[in-house]
Amino acid sequence: MLLILLTAFIVFISSNSAKENKQINSQFEHFITVKGDKLYEADKEFRFITFNIPNLHINEDPLPDGWHRSQPWEIEDAIRSISQIGGRVIRMYVPSIKGGKRPGHDKMSHINAPGSYNEELFKDLDLILKTANEFGIRLIIPFVDNNQYFGGNLQFAAFYNKTNDVKTRDDFYNNPEIVSGFKDYISFMLERINTYTGIKYKDDKAILAWETGNEISPPPHWTAEIASHVKSIAPNQLVMDGNFYIQESSLEIPEIDILSAHYYWESEMLLDSLRDDLKQIDGRKPLIVGEVPVRDTLDLVRLLDTIINSNVAGLGVWSLRFRDIKGGFYFHFEGGSAPMGGLVYRWPGFPNGDVVNERGVFQVMRRKAHEIQGITPPKLPVPDPPFVFDIAGDGKIRWRGQTGSAYFILEKSKKQNGLWTIANEKLYDDACPFEPIQLEEKHDKGFYFRMKAVNGSGVSKPSNIVQYN
Repeated sequence: MLLILLTAFIVFISSNSAKENKQINSQFEHFITVKGDKLYEADKEFRFITFNIPNLHINEDPLPDGWHRSQPWEIEDAIRSISQIGGRVIRMYVPSIKGGKRPGHDKMSHINAPGSYNEELFKDLDLILKTANEFGIRLIIPFVDNNQYFGGNLQFAAFYNKTNDVKTRDDFYNNPEIVSGFKDYISFMLERINTYTGIKYKDDKAILAWETGNEISPPPHWTAEIASHVKSIAPNQLVMDGNFYIQESSLEIPEIDILSAHYYWESEMLLDSLRDDLKQIDGRKPLIVGEVPVRDTLDLVRLLDTIINSNVAGLGVWSLRFRDIKGGFYFHFEGGSAPMGGLVYRWPGFPNGDVVNERGVFQVMRRKAHEIQGITPPKLPVPDPPFVFDIAGDGKIRWRGQTGSAYFILEKSKKQNGLWTIANEKLYDDACPFEPIQLEEKHDKGFYFRMKAVNGSGVSKPSNIVQYN
């Protein structure tokens, strides 16, 4: 009996020590809740204006063969960017599924088969949740896509293909075996224990909502079944309808907490469609504008003023891309031409983004993201020092910027601890793809170099020092 008690005590101590060793540093005290057509954080209404970040958890860029894991530094840069903008929320993209256009059948995917998941990719999602908690950013996570880019409902259904029996999207929503398998995947997500924090996903306050899907068109019975399943496991977290458009049937499903729609229309049509949706909802549930394109700052101001002066809970512009750990930014050609590709924004905005009004869009977004909260935008932090990579034999300087850096100053010196002079007073890391700076062997060989990052709030401390040998 003594041995049994001693063993139990050791197990108890080990379990609690392991839990205490997890790094838990969250800014959140409350789950987001719903009352009528409003979201609340404790007793205060919760509203937001932000950006979608589709590559936060796995990166498809640069196309066509850029499929790779997002690095911890990149994840933090993305989340810090939203924090500096004042966005409060990030809507992610879906977990990837084997057979999708990007992962195909030979690259890593979050979901390999029913009950088979890529642990390393889910550890990346663990890190995203940990970092979101630390920076006070909430997440919206959709379960499955209607499109095939990352793999979607068609690829999930294909797991159940049999000879002469190819499954369809209709099967995804109606085949009992497939629906059961999809619910098993949801259970895996909700019950997962974060390897960094020790918190189950279903208990993580950083998750604002689970979205039933991205731009899906399911029958009402499927939406009701999936929402009910989520609520049975995670009653404290919200469920957002993943239909492309507002569905009257979703207004009648008690387990659907939030309605969402995507508005890819021109300015006046967009506003008319939004007003029609609000009239249909009639205060019964909160509405989040899940995705909206932005091309003109005047149209953006009109849209965001409409959002702020209505009962819309939140809005996500499509889309923000973050810095590449190797230098520069990730870029994505999406219905546009070089250098920006259209509908892609990089904080805090750069000259070659003027083709999509990038700097103006960020100015409006930051102002309105704080206005919807009823507060004044604080002064941006001065950037952290950039990092300069060792100069290779090609004599080119490559560097990694820091969140909020608008441009960079390059300095040189004959001695490491000598007098520093400005070699270039304004460099950008906005080229797509990133372009290093070519040094001149005749004038620069043997010199030491360092950089400083600049934004509207000031100049960073100097970077590390490198020598051109």
